[in-house]
Amino acid sequence: MKEKLKLFWHRFFRVSVIIKGVDGVLDLVSSWFLFFSATNPIATALPFLFRRELLEDPEDFIANWLIGASQKVLPETLTFIAVYLLIHGLVKISLALALLSKHYRVYQVAGIVLAAFIGYQIYRFTHTHSLALLLVTIYDVIILSLIYPEAKNLKTKTP
Repeated sequence: MKEKLKLFWHRFFRVSVIIKGVDGVLDLVSSWFLFFSATNPIATALPFLFRRELLEDPEDFIANWLIGASQKVLPETLTFIAVYLLIHGLVKISLALALLSKHYRVYQVAGIVLAAFIGYQIYRFTHTHSLALLLVTIYDVIILSLIYPEAKNLKTKTP
């Protein structure tokens, strides 16, 4: 039973790392989209995304609030978001590739980098109170908690 549980967590870790890498690619694509868009792409996309909801209920609070908030985003804020997504995406892709390479030292570095990201995300959460940021942080904590057992398992298998 213990071996099955160990195998489950190993597979969960691998899938989580792959998801993290795919998320990094999405961050990169989003950052390039923000960098090279002539207008505020968020303010352009939200009315399109909420069109059906607003046809059913033109007074929908959440849809109208999000659309209104997106139209107030400053160009400097979009630049910050784009740079953050670019750096975050590159780091996530690098971490995912490194962790999938199964080199013991990489696990230690990945743990430190991920812990730094978690610290920054917690700091940002105290200012933004963003539910999405909180969920990403929880996901990162789960991955961080799996890095040590994976590294320990890898070290015992390596001569």
